[in-house]
Amino acid sequence: MSYATNTNRIIDPDAYYMQRNGYNSKTGKIQTLSYNFINERDNSGSKKARSNFMSASLDVNWRILDWVTYQFTGGYSNNNSTNESWATERTYYIANEYRGYDFNSVTPTSAEFKAAQLSIRGILYTNDNNQYSYNIQNKLQFSKAFNPDNRLNALLGMELRSSTAKGTANKVWGYVPDRGERIVAPTIPSEVITPNNPPTGWGILGDIYSRGWQRTDNTNNFLSFFATFAYSFKNRYVVNANVRNDASNVFEAGYKPSYRPDLFIRSLLESIRRGFLSKTFEMDHYT
Repeated sequence: MSYATNTNRIIDPDAYYMQRNGYNSKTGKIQTLSYNFINERDNSGSKKARSNFMSASLDVNWRILDWVTYQFTGGYSNNNSTNESWATERTYYIANEYRGYDFNSVTPTSAEFKAAQLSIRGILYTNDNNQYSYNIQNKLQFSKAFNPDNRLNALLGMELRSSTAKGTANKVWGYVPDRGERIVAPTIPSEVITPNNPPTGWGILGDIYSRGWQRTDNTNNFLSFFATFAYSFKNRYVVNANVRNDASNVFEAGYKPSYRPDLFIRSLLESIRRGFLSKTFEMDHYT
């Protein structure tokens, strides 16, 4: 308890703390690197460089006859954005992943400098996204009373939906934001001199072909037809039927559209309920 109540937990924001050197497996010398949270915050980050959003909708109702109504509903949306994230040469992240020594701690002629893949540069990630979608729905509604005892309600409709997502993600090495927002070529892999595990092939540039660049282009389309029928007799007996059929390019191969009608036997339950209440009333009346 005395330790918990007497220990000073104030941490100097300007102090640097030693962390394991992940690049040590290549250099074999420097075991630790300096880390400071404020330094990492000031020399790395992310932002949304651009963002645009637009949407529109339209609703139309047209009474064709007293008992027939046409309804149209449509909508469109478009969302574009550009996101960026970066880490400069001053961060622990760059030193740990691509360099192996603290910023400005070695000379250009040293073995550590020659073993670094990013000696005085950082990295930049960019991500451009474009998403747009639309929805169209057409419906015909029928409501017809043939006489006081017979009424028919029906709905016929179709719906078309589509959504598209396009984007490009890119990662570049050699980013120097404080020198004109440009990139400088990293050390050529053949010139990286390391006693242990020297880079092969394209070195860090090989990430361009594995995970450093990516493009997405996905479109999902849906087409649906649906119908609802409801017949009532004397407002006591009702039979409902619902039918729907869906098709889409995202369904698995071999998918077969199915028609699934649903029938509600509310008429039977209603008649039983009314009959039971009628008998209950008669029993109470003769008690």
